[in-house]
Amino acid sequence: MPGYGVPAGPNNAPPAGLGYAAPARNAFGLDFNNIAQRLRDTTGVPQQLTISYWLWIAAAALGVVASIVNIFTIQSAFGELLIGAGIAGLVFSLVFAAFYVFIAIRLKEGARWARLVLSILGGLAAIALLFQLMTLNVNFIGSAAAVAAAVLMWLPESQKHFV
Repeated sequence: MPGYGVPAGPNNAPPAGLGYAAPARNAFGLDFNNIAQRLRDTTGVPQQLTISYWLWIAAAALGVVASIVNIFTIQSAFGELLIGAGIAGLVFSLVFAAFYVFIAIRLKEGARWARLVLSILGGLAAIALLFQLMTLNVNFIGSAAAVAAAVLMWLPESQKHFV
């Protein structure tokens, strides 16, 4: 029934939502069959958003590298006493890096929710960057990459990808 100002869909069927198409069946993009291709492919993505995407990937990798460095730093400073904490930090950074990479892939593919999540993470990285600079922490490089990535994904050229 196409009445009430809502256009009819194909075959005169009512639309899936309030005048717009239904979201994709897998709205979060949890398809791991072609993850290597999805990681590398940036065709059709604006240059600023592509740079933002690779900065998010770099921030994830730098977080893992910093955790590995922390294990050796803890071991040299405290011996074997706190090595378990360093390994737990490494496991946490690996999980967090996988989360960063997945959300960054969805950002590159045009998911608005991914840009929102990464904006929140970029804001947290900005706060962390301030503390890391005050304490001369090596992790500031990854935080700086995340902050730069968060700024780049909101520039006008990047925003056209989400319209």
